Amino acid sequence: MDRYLLIVTLMALLIMIYAMNIYLDTYSMLLQTEIKATIKEAGFEGEKLLVKISIKIKGKGRSFTPERLRYDLWLNRKYIAEDTIEELPTIKPDQEILIERTLEVPQERMFTVREAIESKKWSWRISGSILVLTFHGETILRFEGEAELPPISH
Repeated sequence: MDRYLLIVTLMALLIMIYAMNIYLDTYSMLLQTEIKATIKEAGFEGEKLLVKISIKIKGKGRSFTPERLRYDLWLNRKYIAEDTIEELPTIKPDQEILIERTLEVPQERMFTVREAIESKKWSWRISGSILVLTFHGETILRFEGEAELPPISH
């Protein structure tokens, strides 16, 4: 009886060590991942306001494949637009990927742009998240970036 109890205890201990190792590996990989969001440029093309953004992701630890990247664009604390990217490449350790997008401010949000023109205040913010599937389920990595950037005319 004592022998079986010892074997079961050792097996439970090995399983616990294995699970803890996976958890720490995943935690380390996610915590060390660097995400930087930048508003590169805003500019008018006719009546349209286009905003160029970049999101830089640098992996650490081990490879992972993000399932989805979603972000919102704000101007002077008012929601402007959102974007979702469903297909992202696998990010390898110490690899950096750069995602560049151009968002067009929707017509129904141009009142915020007119307010910014009148106040001469152009405080942009981008905030979002990357969804990663791990051994423990879905994990969300959050990011944001800010810039004081008036638009240029083309």
